[in-house]
Amino acid sequence: MYSVTGKSFNNSRGWRPLKCSVAMTVCAVLLFGCSVPRQVRSEHVAQYSEALAKSTERALPPGAVLALDDCIGIALENSLDVQAREINARLAAIDRQAAFGNFLPQVELDVSYVKSDDQQAIRAGGGYAAMSDRSVTETVLSAQQPIFVPQAWLLYSMTRRGEDVSALVTERTRQLITLQVTADYYACLSYMDMREHLEASVSQAGALLDEIRAFHREGLAVASQAEGAAALLQARRDELKTNERSLRQARARLLDTMGLSPLGEINLAASCEPVMPAGNLEDEVLMALENRLELHVSDRNIETADEKVRMAVADFLPSVVGLGGYMHSNDGYLRYADLWSYGLSGVLTVFDGFQNIADYRAARALREETFLQREQACLAIMLEVISARLQFDDACDAFDLAERTFRAHQVALDEAEALRREGVIGHSEILGAVVARDRAKAQLELSRYRRLVASATLLDVTGTPWKETDQ
Repeated sequence: MYSVTGKSFNNSRGWRPLKCSVAMTVCAVLLFGCSVPRQVRSEHVAQYSEALAKSTERALPPGAVLALDDCIGIALENSLDVQAREINARLAAIDRQAAFGNFLPQVELDVSYVKSDDQQAIRAGGGYAAMSDRSVTETVLSAQQPIFVPQAWLLYSMTRRGEDVSALVTERTRQLITLQVTADYYACLSYMDMREHLEASVSQAGALLDEIRAFHREGLAVASQAEGAAALLQARRDELKTNERSLRQARARLLDTMGLSPLGEINLAASCEPVMPAGNLEDEVLMALENRLELHVSDRNIETADEKVRMAVADFLPSVVGLGGYMHSNDGYLRYADLWSYGLSGVLTVFDGFQNIADYRAARALREETFLQREQACLAIMLEVISARLQFDDACDAFDLAERTFRAHQVALDEAEALRREGVIGHSEILGAVVARDRAKAQLELSRYRRLVASATLLDVTGTPWKETDQ
């Protein structure tokens, strides 16, 4: 039994329903808190899967064959990175518009209504005289127009620079996505070309195995040759399966870069031979220093740093604002119910603890830092061009060598087959020639892909667009 302010109640009976209700509330909260995240995740999975499937179906209708330009267009339209950069560009435009508002007059309207229980009065002689009505409504319309505010002009100029930087970053993102799509696209084509060769190689290895087995039954070939042919056929089948898996992975990467479902199916058209970069290294370095968007961004950053220095200087100057207003009151005790007011307001910082001087020094140091950053960016881009050019030259040399090696092994295989038909050589030499030719073909396709990627990379680092020939 407990007593509170003279009243008593039973603990066991009074608190038991309260304990039950509290326990039920806690359980409900816990269950609700555990179920909501799972429900939200399930709903997002369903919605996202459905939306992604519809987007993939619209971009890849049945029977559609896409070229490189088609893939790039879809990627630029669906890329989340591009969309994020475009949002940043819109925000930069909004910031510029907001900064422009500092040049416009600021107008405010204030309406107030006051009612008192007693009429206010003032002592006059031996009595009191009323000084205002009990109910008063006042309407005030005021405006401020900046006349000389250097900070507003400099802030607007800085926001314009920020908008330019956002546009350049967006365009650079589009270029990088184009490069990634190009690499993924030619990777798919490389695996597709290799698949055709492997399918022909499997058929050739199967025919060779049947022929050697027939000779083995006639006693014209040994068992080791038949086993070698069987192993060759199995190896070619495994390579074909590996190629199919690699092609599927390359297509999934391409679809992901295009902003589509990696589980979708895409058909690619045979691409034209790309225009290979031409020119010497010095010209390509100068072209990169002129065209690379990163350096254009650095130029805008330097201009912004200059504006910050000017803004720090403007802090020492006065700010002049024009003032104007109109006031109306229904107080009957006032002589003038309507009043117009106007004037000028000027603010000049006399002393703020040397903060203005420190801001000016910091702005100058920041400008020097942006100059150094641009110089570092120039050196980094020059190094990128040199590295990309050397890699491109190496890829071209490797492709020429692989192409010549493949032709040599193909000729050797043709000669070996002719000699075998005449009975000069046996099946072991044929097996060795087939293996050498297939290895040379695989190396040729790999070097072809590396040359294409190296070419696209060199064009990207020099700031020139990727083009294809019309043949």
